[in-house]
Amino acid sequence: MRRIASFTVVCVLALACSACKSNNEGKIVGKWKTSAPHEGVPAGQVFFEFTADKLTMSVMGIQAMTATYKLSSGDYIILSDVKVHVPTNDKMERGGRIKVTINGDNMTWVEKGSTIQLVRDK
Repeated sequence: MRRIASFTVVCVLALACSACKSNNEGKIVGKWKTSAPHEGVPAGQVFFEFTADKLTMSVMGIQAMTATYKLSSGDYIILSDVKVHVPTNDKMERGGRIKVTINGDNMTWVEKGSTIQLVRDK
């Protein structure tokens, strides 16, 4: 009986840990560019560059935003310490939980109802 209880606890812990795993681990680091126009900016003119824990976004060659990120469970990342470096009328709250789905060299970024399609910049 004791063995069955121990086995059950191990199984539950294993399932809980696998549910916390990020789908983006080992895939997100690198440079990504828009593959479709976004908010009036032509495709290929917005770049997202991910390092191990930092994100830099550039628009038409100008650094627009920097942030710290960490991988979360599933397709999510958590942005924090967001700094916007260009004037904007956008008063949207920055940071928080962002859905980032990566399929090969394609990324879909979904934030507060806005979707950005990106492709890995080679």
